[in-house]
Parts: sequence; structure tokens; C-alpha cells
Amino acid sequence: MGWLAHFLSFLLFHLHFHASSFSFNSSSSAMLCQHDQSLALLQFKKTFSITSDASTWEWDSSYPKPSPKIESWKEGTDCCSWDGITCDLETGNVIGLHLSNSLLYGPIYSNNPLFFLYHLQSLDLSYNDFNNSHLSPQFGQFLNLTYLNLSSSNFGGEFPFEISYLSGLVSLDLSWNHFLILETTIFNKLAQNLTQLQELDLTFVNMSLVAPSSLMNLSSSLTYLKLRYCGLHGKIPDISHLSKLFTLHLSRNFGFDYYGGLSIEPMIFEKLVRNLTMVRDLDLSIVNMSIVAPSSLMNLSSSLSSLALEFCWASGCAMGSVSVAGCAMSECGRLNPVLDRWLWKVVEVSLVEGNRGWEVALTMAKLGEEKFEGNGGATPLVPDSEDGGDEGGNEKCREKLGFMR
Repeated sequence: MGWLAHFLSFLLFHLHFHASSFSFNSSSSAMLCQHDQSLALLQFKKTFSITSDASTWEWDSSYPKPSPKIESWKEGTDCCSWDGITCDLETGNVIGLHLSNSLLYGPIYSNNPLFFLYHLQSLDLSYNDFNNSHLSPQFGQFLNLTYLNLSSSNFGGEFPFEISYLSGLVSLDLSWNHFLILETTIFNKLAQNLTQLQELDLTFVNMSLVAPSSLMNLSSSLTYLKLRYCGLHGKIPDISHLSKLFTLHLSRNFGFDYYGGLSIEPMIFEKLVRNLTMVRDLDLSIVNMSIVAPSSLMNLSSSLSSLALEFCWASGCAMGSVSVAGCAMSECGRLNPVLDRWLWKVVEVSLVEGNRGWEVALTMAKLGEEKFEGNGGATPLVPDSEDGGDEGGNEKCREKLGFMR
């Protein structure tokens, strides 16, 4: 029987060994994150402090409330389970880093551990404060990126040429980085290389050195383009090849010195109207349209649901004239027949008290054809002037729209 006891002991040993081995392998497979990338993330965490005023949720509540996501990052735990981290389930590589509104404060230099995360496909560091550090050329090494959002993060300096290497980008948002400077050569490279780009927002990036003609090089794949407060100046070129656009904002480019700005010629405007038939959201506020005939508005796409034309002067008349809920407002009466055909879609109108009295700033969306009861039809709203006017009707319009003088 001695041999039997020996055999059973041998068998039990091997069963215990294999059970332990299985337990170890199961634990290893559960730890999905690659060790080198986990280490890079922990080192990245150490480069920042958490500061309550590093994020700006207060003035943009469309973003989630600030949250210090990196505080959940603990050594010895699986980084794929950390807040803001997305991993490839097969390889364990970190492919997504989403730290928007995370109260991060501190600079990002070119030697930051962030740049060891070579497999990133999506990167969102928006709404943090990177202390006016220069936008590092190292961002250009994330060749797998399709989504990059660094908006409202206090980056500055010259826009790095290397961003143009990110040829797979579908969405690029660098808006509201006030001290970031972009010049024509680099913008042209961006336009030429980012051929898959669908969304581009450079609002409040200093583009005063960019020639507006460079816009003609933008990819026809774009569906969303915002270049507001960029200091662009000159004539808007023919960008009618951007026929897939749903959103187009070229507003408020009055220059960082508050002079200059954009203008548009009648032929170009008519071509845009004719070809950009998918646009639903159009903002050309403070674009000089002084030689554009108001009748050109009649050809705007029926798919348009939001329009802003604040202080765009056309043939001496305020393009901000509008008819809403049966309450017609115009600084130049001859605009009414043009606008009444389609401005029943107006959803938001603001009245701005300027040097010459009330001026109209408008944003449009589908509203319906509700009539202004008790008004007996359209009541013209004109700026108060020495010529007088229907002050009672004006007050009714203002009250209807919720804007009282």
C-alpha cells in the first residue's frame, strides 16, 4: 500500500500545482492593462495638481461637473478600470484618455509621460488649465488618433507643424486657447493632410496670420466648421466644395485689434447658398455683407434651422431684421417681404441697444407659425429715432420676445 500512498501524494501535489497555476493566470488575465502604460499614467498623474478653479464648468454647463478623475488611479490596480481610461480588450493597450473637466493644473512639456501612450486613438484634455504651456510637437506622434480635444485648456505658443501628421483625425477641437497662434503655412498643411477630418473647431485661436484663401484647402469631408473670434481678415473665399457642412460659423472675426474682419462678395455668397444645401446652423455675424443684396437670403436652404447674422449690413439695411411670431421687425422695410418667406423659423431674437437705438440680433430655429394675438398682424420694430415710430407696437414686440427696454 506504500506505493498507493506515494501515488496519491504525487497526484495531490500536481493537482495543487495546476490549481495554483490556474489561479495565477486568471489573476494575470484580469489585470488587462499593460504595465508600461500603467506606469506612464501614474507618472502623468504626478505632473499635475488638482485645483478647483482649473476647470471652467461654471460658464459651460453643457459639460459634466468637474471631477478629479485621476484620484481613482492607484498603483497595483488595473489601469483599464480607472476613470477616464479606455483599453483595447484584446491587447490591454490604452486607446482612450478622457480627462475633460478634471481640475488638472500644471504644464505639459515635451517630456511628459503622456507621450509614452503610443496607442491612443482618442484624447480629450479639454477644460483643464495647462498653465499657458506651449502646445507640444509631441502630440503629433499619436498617429492612431481619430479624436483630439484640447479646448479651453490654456495652451499657448505657436501651433506645432507636427499636428498635421495626424492624418487619421476625424475630430479636432483646439478652441478657446487664446494664446495659441496659427499661421498660414501650418494651416495649409493641416488642411491638406487631415483629409478625413469631419469636425474642426478653432474658435478663439489666433489666426490673424492666416490668409482666408487657405480655407479653400479644407477637406470636403467636413461637416462641422467653427472659426469664430479668430482674427481672420479679408474676403471669404469660395468654400462651396464643403458641401457636407451641417454647421458653419465664421462669425466675429473683427481682429484681435478690433479692426479688419471678414467680408463676403455677392457672387461668393450666392455660390455658398446654392451649394451648401445641408447647412442647418449658419453664423456669419459681423461679416461685412455691405454689397450683398438682401434678396440673396431667399435662396437659403430650407434645411436651415439656426441662423445668426448679427450686425451684417447688406445694401444699407440691417440683416438683423426679422419676422417672428407674426411680429415683424425691420430697420429697412423692404427686407420684410424677403424675410417673411422663411424667417418664421426664428426661435431666438435679442435686441441690442446701440448708438442708433434698438438693433436686432437673431438666431433662428423651427418655431412654428404662431401669430402675435392682439396685434392685428405685423408691427414694424424700428430703432428709436427722431422720426419717431410705433413705440407702442415696439414695446409689444419686445414684451412678446421677452426683451424689455
